[in-house]
Amino acid sequence: MKVAVIGAGSWGTALANVLASNDNEVCMWARKPEVAEAITNEHRNPRYLSNAALDPAITATAKLEEALAGAGAVVVVTPSRLLRDFAERMKEVVSAETPIIICSKGVEQETMLLPIEIYADVLGNEDRLAVLSGPNHAEEVVYRTPSGTVIASPSEQTALFFRGLFASTSFRCYVSSDYIGVELCAAFKNVIAIAVGIAYGMGMGDNTAAMLMTRGMAEMSRLVYARGGDPLTVMGLAGAGDLIATCTSQHSRNRTFGDYGKGTLYANNLLFCALAGALWYSQFFGFGIGQTFFEPGSVVAAFAWCILMALNVTFSNVWGIILREWRGASRKTVGVLVCGLAILIFSLVFPNLF
Repeated sequence: MKVAVIGAGSWGTALANVLASNDNEVCMWARKPEVAEAITNEHRNPRYLSNAALDPAITATAKLEEALAGAGAVVVVTPSRLLRDFAERMKEVVSAETPIIICSKGVEQETMLLPIEIYADVLGNEDRLAVLSGPNHAEEVVYRTPSGTVIASPSEQTALFFRGLFASTSFRCYVSSDYIGVELCAAFKNVIAIAVGIAYGMGMGDNTAAMLMTRGMAEMSRLVYARGGDPLTVMGLAGAGDLIATCTSQHSRNRTFGDYGKGTLYANNLLFCALAGALWYSQFFGFGIGQTFFEPGSVVAAFAWCILMALNVTFSNVWGIILREWRGASRKTVGVLVCGLAILIFSLVFPNLF
């Protein structure tokens, strides 16, 4: 059977590999023609999971109509903010009976609709729709690391159909009728993962993380119940399983985002400092007080500020120091921070000093 995978990001690439390993004819849609060409001819995705060898049966195209033509099933793996747009584009191409499974996670901001509800609103025939979610990092699924997921649909027949497409010895699929609970868990756990990352970034320990995850699950179950879902879904792979993976894994972008302030991502922190310095420079020495933008003294001041800020981030978690009232900070770190703040204050009060 031909299966169209709409989206060539990490998750779309990993799922395409799973489908191809089950002897399906997989055609991916990629936004950029060069990515589609590399997937088809070189059997790898040059932008995502580029070290993973893809099944030779996978082809790709940059034309959506070509990817969907003759497909017996459609797998949607686009960014959640684009779900409605792609549903509208698919409306004239996909038949009213073609099974569609949505693997994107989120809630539409304007309408608060879940992904499956967006597609039902645009395409109709809710019974042919399904969602897939679970503790599934693409970085592991693409290499066939044993994983489990949940396929939920209003129709048991549709859920079983997609289980047959995806299930393998390394990718176990469970079916559910609670598509509301599955999708709410998929979106809600990201917020908790960011909180866990922030806690670790502030120097807190596993006790704090465990508390956030557990109480987060309690709140998640209340939200699922209020929305008409089954609170027990939170205890399964789509809830607790996905939450644990997202809050603890090195692959988790949400956990890493929360943990950003810890100062471990040196390259990104240094880039941020450079941008902050440039903004400060343009505000106070260029556009702000009308001085010449490339005045040598101003450039020196901005550069010095960038260096001091970079040192602060590199040596320690500055925000952690402030929040912990300076406890545990080394003398070097405190000295650099104080010098940086002093130079900032003096440069604001006496702009011509630099």
